[in-house]
Amino acid sequence: RSLEKRSLGLSVKDEYDMDLLVDHFADLGFRRVPLVEEVGDFARRGGVLDFFSPGFEAPVRVEFFGDEIESLRAFDVATQRTTESLTTVRLLPKREVALTQKELDQHLERLPSADAELLQARYVNDPELPGLEWLSLLFKMPQGRLPDFLPQLSCTYVTDHRRLEAEYLSILEESRLLHGKLSARFTSLPS
Repeated sequence: RSLEKRSLGLSVKDEYDMDLLVDHFADLGFRRVPLVEEVGDFARRGGVLDFFSPGFEAPVRVEFFGDEIESLRAFDVATQRTTESLTTVRLLPKREVALTQKELDQHLERLPSADAELLQARYVNDPELPGLEWLSLLFKMPQGRLPDFLPQLSCTYVTDHRRLEAEYLSILEESRLLHGKLSARFTSLPS
């Protein structure tokens, strides 16, 4: 639900205020760079906006004429040349947990002051805040499961249960290690 709310469809002939669109990229966790090279990068040069959204095989160049999208094109990172013309794209957040600075501040206000200060200092040093997905539990953000996103009468079939179990155990172990590290630094952690 949060993904749907935060994603944005762009189509040729749509109109957008480019400054607001640039702000939207920042809110989705994208990093402003001079030249787009990696997933999560975006760049603005005059009436051209480049971005590399998660789930895309290549970055996209959006060319504006005034406030109207004149063209959408996938391009090669190395050559900067068009590889495909597009009519529409869906911009996705850079990460599972996308927080604006305002939302982060609101979550920090609800934490014990020592915990909030530790996180704020960490965020100032690295605005991408690695591990934020794990901290979403600390912020008491709603959690979802895969079945929540499937149609009601969906049937799933596991073809490699050993691999699924190994991944589960790996995530569980990573969670235990992270909880152990964080419990030494935070006053209030969820179990």
